[in-house]
Amino acid sequence: EEQEERERHIKEEQKEREAAIKRLQVKKEKELWKEKEKIRLEQELKENKIKDEQEARELQIWEEKQILDAEKREFEERKKREEEERLQKIKWEKESLEAIEKAKEEEAGRIKREQEEKERKEREAKEKEELRVKMLPDNELLEAFASTIEELKIPKVKHAGSITKLAKAGLFLNEACETLRSE
Repeated sequence: EEQEERERHIKEEQKEREAAIKRLQVKKEKELWKEKEKIRLEQELKENKIKDEQEARELQIWEEKQILDAEKREFEERKKREEEERLQKIKWEKESLEAIEKAKEEEAGRIKREQEEKERKEREAKEKEELRVKMLPDNELLEAFASTIEELKIPKVKHAGSITKLAKAGLFLNEACETLRSE
């Protein structure tokens, strides 16, 4: 009986040891599982952190690209607008110069027409006067010559040579008057 008691006691101790070993193994496996889970979670956190940082960098790069694209568009639009304004200004200046040139041409044409009209009127007046003089009787002709001579402006004499020429012209006129009187 003692032997059985001992064997039973040994079996119980062995069962307790096996149970203790099993508990220890379960505890170690649990700790190992917890450690593995902790490592997995840490790894996952690191991966998520790296992923978040990469996404943040990509977002920042995308935002910077959007800003650069917007600035480029604004620059190109401003450049295009400035070019259009420059071309419009050139067009206006050209039109203005053309208008000025046209006005000058019109003014020159008007002045030319006025000058031609003035010359025509003077020519007609001269022709009328010549015709009137030709149609006058001799006495009236002499009076017309005399009135024409009287209407002439007296020149201002500045040189001695001019005085001589005027004296000769006066003698010539005197002879012409004598000839007219005798006729």
